Amino acid sequence: MNYYSHACLDLTDTRDCALSIASDLNYARALARDLINELDLSCALDSEIIRSHALARDLARAIHYALGIAGTVSNTSDLDPGLISSFNSAFASAYARASLIEGDFYLVPDFPKAYGLTVKITQILYSVRAYARAFVGPGVSTQAEKGCLARGAVRLAGAAVAMLSPEDRPRYSEEYRSELADLVCAGVSRWRQHCYAGRLLICAGALRITLALARRHREAA
Repeated sequence: MNYYSHACLDLTDTRDCALSIASDLNYARALARDLINELDLSCALDSEIIRSHALARDLARAIHYALGIAGTVSNTSDLDPGLISSFNSAFASAYARASLIEGDFYLVPDFPKAYGLTVKITQILYSVRAYARAFVGPGVSTQAEKGCLARGAVRLAGAAVAMLSPEDRPRYSEEYRSELADLVCAGVSRWRQHCYAGRLLICAGALRITLALARRHREAA
């Protein structure tokens, strides 16, 4: 048994794992298409529509490589490390992108249906990781989580935004979204994301007072 199928009982199991993953990812891709249609109908920001299209492409790539792995196992006695690496890269990209989109819609609750779709997609991808480890090994978890937005951090940032005055929320929602996305792109751990978002929440009350005082000074001038 080669290294890449060490978590499976045999190569038949590896093929079944790959086919199961392809099936689950195909469902996630269908949800991504529904997400794109929902965003088009809701007149969402172009950036969100572009991200959703990119997510659908990442999922299509991951499906392609998963089916390639299944086909390779059917025809040979070994797996191609390059094919495994390509799947891992595509899956990690889809996982990270889905988590970012989910975080965006959580902080901007104007698109509840779109948010629900992204939650379903990330749940599917989370469950797929367990199967993916069967032929990729633990690296699939590490690589996927490295670029993953921590849900808890998003919720903490959302609570910080909710503590601000209504007129300030859009600006800081966008700012916090951007900063969390930058942390993810930089490979910051989930723990450090939580620490950052926790500081936002701790400082939210003081920020609200500061912004209110600044508005009064402007109005009095």
